[in-house]
Amino acid sequence: MGLLSDPSLSASDKKLKYINLISKYANGFCFLLYLVGFLWFCALSFPQLQSNTYFSENALLPGLVLSEIKMDTVNMARTLLTELEHERESHKSAIPYPWMQAKMKQIGLETYVHNFTLNYPFGGGKTFKGKNIYGILRAPRIGSTESIVLSIPYRPPNTAHTSITAGAPLLLAFADFARRQKYWSKDIIFLVTDQEQLGMQAFLEAYHGDDENNILDSGTLYGKAGNIIAAINFEIQDFDVEFNNLKIEGLNGQLPNLDLHNLVVKLSHKFVLPIGYKMKMSSHNREDVVENFFNLLSMMWTQSSGIPNGNHGLFHKYGIEALTIESVKRESSGKNQNIHHKIMALMKIIEGISRSLNNLLERFHQSFFFYVIVSSDRFVSIGDYMPSCGLMAASLFVKSLLIWLMANNKPDEEEANEKKSDDDKIVIIRKSSMKIEVLRIGTVILCSHLVGVAALFITTNKIIHDYLFSMNIPTQTGIFYLVSIILAFSILIPKFLKLNTFDAQFLNIAVLIELGTMLLSVSMLNFSLGFFLCVLITPFAIFINIQEDTKRNLFKFLIRSLLHLLIHPITIIYGVICILSYIAFSEMNFNYIVDKSISATVDGITYAVVDSLIYGNWLFDLTCLILLPCWIIFWIMNFSRPIEKINKQKAE
Repeated sequence: MGLLSDPSLSASDKKLKYINLISKYANGFCFLLYLVGFLWFCALSFPQLQSNTYFSENALLPGLVLSEIKMDTVNMARTLLTELEHERESHKSAIPYPWMQAKMKQIGLETYVHNFTLNYPFGGGKTFKGKNIYGILRAPRIGSTESIVLSIPYRPPNTAHTSITAGAPLLLAFADFARRQKYWSKDIIFLVTDQEQLGMQAFLEAYHGDDENNILDSGTLYGKAGNIIAAINFEIQDFDVEFNNLKIEGLNGQLPNLDLHNLVVKLSHKFVLPIGYKMKMSSHNREDVVENFFNLLSMMWTQSSGIPNGNHGLFHKYGIEALTIESVKRESSGKNQNIHHKIMALMKIIEGISRSLNNLLERFHQSFFFYVIVSSDRFVSIGDYMPSCGLMAASLFVKSLLIWLMANNKPDEEEANEKKSDDDKIVIIRKSSMKIEVLRIGTVILCSHLVGVAALFITTNKIIHDYLFSMNIPTQTGIFYLVSIILAFSILIPKFLKLNTFDAQFLNIAVLIELGTMLLSVSMLNFSLGFFLCVLITPFAIFINIQEDTKRNLFKFLIRSLLHLLIHPITIIYGVICILSYIAFSEMNFNYIVDKSISATVDGITYAVVDSLIYGNWLFDLTCLILLPCWIIFWIMNFSRPIEKINKQKAE
């Protein structure tokens, strides 16, 4: 009868039961989602969850035509290599332009020189000049409506990079062969770039009329072909090739259409030239789950940085499918008697790629643009890998929902529950009477993001860097000072922005939603970066709880503060560099590595700023505008004051 006469008591008891249940298992349920997402990714290393590569664009017709490359083309490549090596002796730091230009004109190409200038944003306004050289083979069957780019980066003798001298002779020999053919329906641009990726960026900006970059003066192109539909970049270390290593990762994690990758793989297999990925031969056991897992991580690590691993990566920004073929030199010493066959195989691969691209009636669009390569013949598509990030990011949304339920559905206490004793009288204020201070929460969110905007501004502003240069402060040192200011201010900001735990709960909801949305968005564009961010950020965000105890445990508070500092973006960058340095130089003293990693971190941040300004890499922008503000919000929440203490002060 008591339940019938007082139904509100039953409802209150049920509400209390459910809220206590949610509070008890909220973190565990969210972590379960995170764990399932991570295990989902690990399961992708099993062959049963991978797909074999296949062609979606039938117009490519890979390898169906009879190759017309003859031995005279091979001999021409070897002769040109001998001549180029002689020219390099008198051109130690630049492209031998007279020789290169004369050979292109002799072959019959429309030859042009492209000048560009880099106005370096740091270092007091220094300028660097460079020159590309390119030749255009006009299509005899049709007007210049579409084109293909075959490019090589030229590296002078005094470069610190691996020599790829054999690339230019190979390209010139193929140009001589292609000029004599009448079946081309697309223009072919033979491009030799100066200053590695800088020359390619300048060429693409000038070709597409993109003059928004004030730092890189891309100059003017006096000769153009049709719209570029595809590009192949070559890095030929030597004619004595052991295997072809494919590079596909582009700017901001973009990838070429999978059909282009499959085309190169199929032609390499046809002409008996082994194919590899990440400098490893692809002939491994596909049932080896551990090797598959590390192959996935190997590609994802390169892709996550957003830095192209070849000149091809800059084409993707303009919707042009491109990749790099790196022909790796055979390690064994001595002359190879089959070197003519190796050159012939390389020539036939270039011919096969060019003729397949020549057959295209429209741009690449049918196959995958979002995938992860396991080996040269197997991949994981977006439909298979995206649930892993989706589940991990979903745990943040679930956590925000559970916090909302717990904050808004706590059972009401009596309006004034007085407990008298001989010593004191404590008045407990009803928690439901507390109101959300939207203005204060909005101020914290706004100020945190303004710090991120300021961090991006002061590290990229030319006026600030010119002033530092006038004070004889090197660029890296100036960046270190600026980063130190940002780090110090982000740590001290809770002194100026204070919250109570009640408002901190709703602030926690906002930052969890922002982080979850960011992780899903980044994962769609650059899965590798999104996945690594999910792995690092999600557990921390899940287990952050707003403490409501009147008496705080100092030890727990210090542990939480230390944990916050360990996941600061700058700390994470430093930790990653330390780990990578230790793996690469394990023979060195660990203390030496820890010390040198500080300067390496500053250098890495400097390069990230330069990449953002020149190439448009948005990793540094993402860190400043999203990751740093979210960390500041978590840091402010860590210093929120208990609500009971505030209520007691009000009661007194």
